[in-house]
Amino acid sequence: MSESRTVVSVRFGKSEKTYDYFADFPVEVGQIVRAETRNGWTKVEVVDVKSESDRAKQSVQPNVETEPVEEEAR
Repeated sequence: MSESRTVVSVRFGKSEKTYDYFADFPVEVGQIVRAETRNGWTKVEVVDVKSESDRAKQSVQPNVETEPVEEEAR
């Protein structure tokens, strides 16, 4: 039997419907991650973390954004 993978339920925008994806990195409820859809990658919100799902088929990716660096006041 294979190792279990972390599963996350995510919400697209303000929709009430959730979708299950695998997460191969540490993730928390409320975190913004990226999910692949038929229209490309999009940001989604993690609304639940669970140990199994029969609906998860794809994996989410971390949402890696660079924050603008503010210059120190002189």
